[in-house]
Amino acid sequence: MKRYLGIVGITVGGLFLASLLATPSMAAFDKDQQKCRKTLAKTMGKLALTADKEMAKCHKLKAKGAVSGGADCNDLNDPEIDSKIEDAITKAMIKVNKLCTLPANQAVLDEYTSCAADPCTRGTGVSTNPLGDFEEVVNCMACVAETSTGARINAIIGNGSGELSKEDAKCQGAFTKNYGKYVKTQQKTAAKCQGGADKIDDPDVDLHCRVSARPCTMDSDCDEFLTGDQCIGCVDDDAKGKNEKIRQKAEEKLTDSCTNTEILSLNICSGSAIDVPSAITCAEDESNTQSDEIILASYEFGATACPVGVVSTVLAKTGVSRLKHCSNQTDRPICTKDKDCKCTVGIEDPTCSSEVTDGACDEIQLTSRAFLDVGHNGLGHSQDLPDLYAIPAKIGCGACTAPPVNVDNPCGQDSDCDDVGGDGVCATTSVEPCGNSNGDCLIQGIDTTSTEGSYYLRCRTNPTIPCTVPFGSDIASCGPVDSGFCVYYLSGPAALSAANSPVCVWNRLDLDVSGTADPSEGIGQFTSLVRSLVRLGLSQTQPCPLCVRSCTKGDVGAPCQSDGECATTPRTCTAPPISEGQVCTNNPDCDDAGGDGVCGPGNGVCSADEDIPNDGIQGGTCLGGTEDGFACDVHSLDQTFGPTSLDCFLEPGTTTGAPLDINIDLTTGVETLPFGTDCTPPNASEACACAVCSGNTGVACNDNADCAAIAAGVCSAEGSFGAPRLPNGCTGFNCTQIDVEGNLGLCLADFDMFCDGKVRANGEGFLFCGDNTDCAVLDSDCPEGDCGNCTIIQNKKCFLDPIRTEGVPGTDYTVISGPFCIPPTSNNAVNLASGTPGPARVALDLKNEFRY
Repeated sequence: MKRYLGIVGITVGGLFLASLLATPSMAAFDKDQQKCRKTLAKTMGKLALTADKEMAKCHKLKAKGAVSGGADCNDLNDPEIDSKIEDAITKAMIKVNKLCTLPANQAVLDEYTSCAADPCTRGTGVSTNPLGDFEEVVNCMACVAETSTGARINAIIGNGSGELSKEDAKCQGAFTKNYGKYVKTQQKTAAKCQGGADKIDDPDVDLHCRVSARPCTMDSDCDEFLTGDQCIGCVDDDAKGKNEKIRQKAEEKLTDSCTNTEILSLNICSGSAIDVPSAITCAEDESNTQSDEIILASYEFGATACPVGVVSTVLAKTGVSRLKHCSNQTDRPICTKDKDCKCTVGIEDPTCSSEVTDGACDEIQLTSRAFLDVGHNGLGHSQDLPDLYAIPAKIGCGACTAPPVNVDNPCGQDSDCDDVGGDGVCATTSVEPCGNSNGDCLIQGIDTTSTEGSYYLRCRTNPTIPCTVPFGSDIASCGPVDSGFCVYYLSGPAALSAANSPVCVWNRLDLDVSGTADPSEGIGQFTSLVRSLVRLGLSQTQPCPLCVRSCTKGDVGAPCQSDGECATTPRTCTAPPISEGQVCTNNPDCDDAGGDGVCGPGNGVCSADEDIPNDGIQGGTCLGGTEDGFACDVHSLDQTFGPTSLDCFLEPGTTTGAPLDINIDLTTGVETLPFGTDCTPPNASEACACAVCSGNTGVACNDNADCAAIAAGVCSAEGSFGAPRLPNGCTGFNCTQIDVEGNLGLCLADFDMFCDGKVRANGEGFLFCGDNTDCAVLDSDCPEGDCGNCTIIQNKKCFLDPIRTEGVPGTDYTVISGPFCIPPTSNNAVNLASGTPGPARVALDLKNEFRY
């Protein structure tokens, strides 16, 4: 039986794009666009109903002998069917053209990318891919209605061969009539549900998490983003039970109209149904399948050809729900204003979790699936990733250019073109040789001509300077140094901190990218060489220069993150009362007891308006680095350390050596990295995950084969400044698996301690300490001059053997992940802090926008 879910009644890297292609991304629609969507949904329903009536009529006439036995009643093109589908299309065109005008409804049209019914010959015919106007959408809807309805009827009763007995005809008619009503009711229920969902900015039809909008199959799929979130979708809605009522009536009619003998005589479900109950089950399953197809086609068409591009936005650590929810209620119903959330605490309303009875309609914070773990000792795990930066890519199809036997065949990689001996060559093209298969789409490089791509195209020797020649010489922009080489940077600089050794990292690509993907499934893989320039951090709590607001009072024009940074007059205590008015420099100066001191901002005021990320406007101010005080545009956000920008750089003297070359394979599937080399003596009997090649200590490796491939000796070194290689930081190297999948490990007998005055966005500590004195030493680096006490105790983290990551295929949302080895820097303290050379792993949570 079908599962029904309701909605209306519920008041580091970043380039890894191979998995990002699928259906169009959803967006909010205005009132006129909602009317257009409603009209299109009704059109789909009427066309499906027309097809159903015409086919059922044909079968009824054939059973009486009024239509020849050779007629195909499941195909409206059969000349013996007096089809009214073309008349229905004409009427639909009039209504759709009236309410779905362009360009006002372009956002709605964008949801109908390709016509899967190919070739589609209804109406005026479909001639473009992607679809170019709403007439083509209506034509395609007619074809989908016809093929879907025909497939359902054919799967249940077949096509028949001629005249039937009265009993058999009655039984057959019960199938066509009652399950036609069942499909019609489901479509009407879904349309009503979706109309209500569109009004609260929830345009997804298929199953998705109510708060985060990510695809799901059950409520537990949504809990990883927000506990208590729900898996909902109008495609399976039956809030008022109408679908179930019609389903039960259909079952009753079949039971009354058919016997086991007639089921066998009619060859129901190609003979798989042997009695009435099995025939009912088969008919319901086929009807549910085709009903879902019609409902989804009412609101969106997937792509059957490669898009021309995709823009993927990295979501790291936290984000904001696209809908507002009642934060004072445990079931978090959707709301638009505070009064929607009124509730009474206690027995009267057990869902009310707040003392405030007036309600609280707020944006809900979501948790990302992104993470970055660096090094073998665990202190560099749970690092922040740059957040909310976009990566644009060009997409195309591939065709074999060699060997001759396979020339012009669609392909995704060279091996698809092999004749013999691995001689295949798959080349990208600017046309669409893939036809109706989008599994052969190729990543054709970064789209540096796009608005998003232009922000990250910078000079290799100085990322504050924009350039215009991707992966080539641009002396006019960059000057003669390094031949003026122009490269692509991955987000703003990334702030990393391990064991009180903060660094700032600029990740770049010196070569353009490539990869393959299957857009229809949202799966793929990508390999890239990232070059990471690592420089010593400015401070414990500000590893990178920031792009921040500026002072409007006090030290006017100075960069700031808080009012206190703008003060030009002495700050005074505002709490507790015993010290109120007393001159202070930080909160501890005002303490009465229990750490309750508050040192006011003085006369300083930091502007309320932050720079909008990646808007091309330098509305912020660099804080720290060589461009301190200069204008900047935010290029990515760090949820712990703040907004960063390529416009803000660090002094060359802070470098930790040449950029690190890091090979990363990321995928939507499972990737593993075994402990493939011996550790450093005296622990050589233990297995370690990574080292560097003895013949080239700048190359990280997992085993000897990695080094042999480039004639660089064996995988056994750690470099001049590298940390001794160990399996992990656990006592006895005993790393315990703590999850079913084998992704996570902890040292159950070992703990790390951290200061509580400044923590990561995820709540974990990062300022390493042994006692309160260690935190006091760091006070000058912390907000309000107070790093707190050494109270955060966390089990030491560790990598299991093998190191495992698991991506999540998806369309609008995707997770790609993978483990890899990183070489050491030329700074021994940095290497000891994180445990490098050593293993690392990353997962990127991505939201995708497709362009056709």
